[in-house]
Amino acid sequence: MGLGVIGAAGAAGFASAWVFARPTRGPEAPDLLPDVADNYFERDGLCFAPKIDVRAGLCWFHVYFQNRYDRPCRGTISFYSSAGSSTIPN
Repeated sequence: MGLGVIGAAGAAGFASAWVFARPTRGPEAPDLLPDVADNYFERDGLCFAPKIDVRAGLCWFHVYFQNRYDRPCRGTISFYSSAGSSTIPN
């Protein structure tokens, strides 16, 4: 009787873990970011590498990105300026 109760509790635990488990993310895509950046960041499948390039006195901010998995992902980029931290040439 005791083993039956323990077995039933174990089966219920495994069943609930299976029901509430997150779905698999699917196959991974090839990693192409190392071709353009030495280091990059990753969060929930969205991989990105910020790069700064200065040409002719202008600063260009590039963001290279890729989705690691086959499901959609979304990212948001926000820029905030700090007062007095940059100058505009005349």
